[in-house]
Amino acid sequence: MMRIVKATFGILLLGAIHHTIAANIETLKPFSAKFTHEDGVYDISALRLDWFSARNLCRIQGKDLVSIETVSENSAIMNAVSAMTTESFWISGSDLFQDDAFYWDSTGVAIGPFQNWGPDEPSGDGDCVELNIDMNHLWNDYDCDAEKLFICEWHPCPNVTSF
Repeated sequence: MMRIVKATFGILLLGAIHHTIAANIETLKPFSAKFTHEDGVYDISALRLDWFSARNLCRIQGKDLVSIETVSENSAIMNAVSAMTTESFWISGSDLFQDDAFYWDSTGVAIGPFQNWGPDEPSGDGDCVELNIDMNHLWNDYDCDAEKLFICEWHPCPNVTSF
């Protein structure tokens, strides 16, 4: 009985925390720019967060950190961030659960066939993938605890008129 009470309290507490965060997202103004590419919508953050917090903020809104899977998508993202010449950005790449085997955390799929690593990367310096400003926004593995801007991605469902 006590386990049920503790579990119920935990669920209620987490629900309240999630609701509070979700309610405050609009007042935080977490995004500075939005753009579309093919069927995707992309939000560029105005906040610097560690990789985990960035991923969670995207997910609270029904989005995820961006997975860059094609040359075309990469070009669209590079065009959007090109004006931000002093910033690095978190993307969804990680090897947190598969050391030395990077995958997209948002989909669970291995990175590839398109890849845009910087020279000698991934180097093993970190477990999360960034668009590194010092490498002209090529990919770099970096310490997940560092605070960086980030890019969220989502794919809205097309209007459904009938089943």
